[in-house]
Amino acid sequence: MYDFTVVIDEHEDYRKIRDWLHKYLIQVLPSDYFLLEVAINEAICNSIENRSPDQQLHVELKVRVLNQRKLIIRMKDNGPGFPGNPSLLQLRKEPEKLWNQECLFSESGRGLWIMDASADYMAYNQKGNELLLVKNLNKKATGVPLCV
Repeated sequence: MYDFTVVIDEHEDYRKIRDWLHKYLIQVLPSDYFLLEVAINEAICNSIENRSPDQQLHVELKVRVLNQRKLIIRMKDNGPGFPGNPSLLQLRKEPEKLWNQECLFSESGRGLWIMDASADYMAYNQKGNELLLVKNLNKKATGVPLCV
């Protein structure tokens, strides 16, 4: 497996790589890729949707397989960030709040839970504009590089 970095400066940039990312995740996590793919989509959509209107989009997505045992995903944007780790701790402490009527029928509010559920480890940097997701691989990652 190989490492890669993708810079997303326009929403269209992400549309162009989604199919390729999907195939990459299937290669690395054949039976467990779907939720992680949704989590990456959530993270990138959050970056796109939560930037200020006058701010140019800039998201850097880095993916690597470490020692054929862990899939490491780092995503950093140029936005102001948010209190990611405190929000994550609150969610883990009171997960039942996710299932109240208001949250169930809201168009947002479940992305953090999806990201946390998909990874074996999740954390934000202090500013809250960089996300780290780690997924343990059950077996060695194999495969050949895919062309973009």
